[in-house]
Amino acid sequence: MNRLATIAKLLLPPVFAPKAWSSPFEAANWSPRRGTVPGASPTDARNELTPGVRTELVRKSRYLHS
Repeated sequence: MNRLATIAKLLLPPVFAPKAWSSPFEAANWSPRRGTVPGASPTDARNELTPGVRTELVRKSRYLHS
């Protein structure tokens, strides 16, 4: 729980303390009861993409950004 949530929990009555801190949808929040998704988590685009694919993605993202 982050610092703001801890302070709010201490100062506010339970009726006014928000229950979801990161999303209005309860299922979108992190929960220790939910398992992890199988498979490796992404590390870095330089490691996972081929040089040609990464070059095209960078080129198109720079075009869209400018």
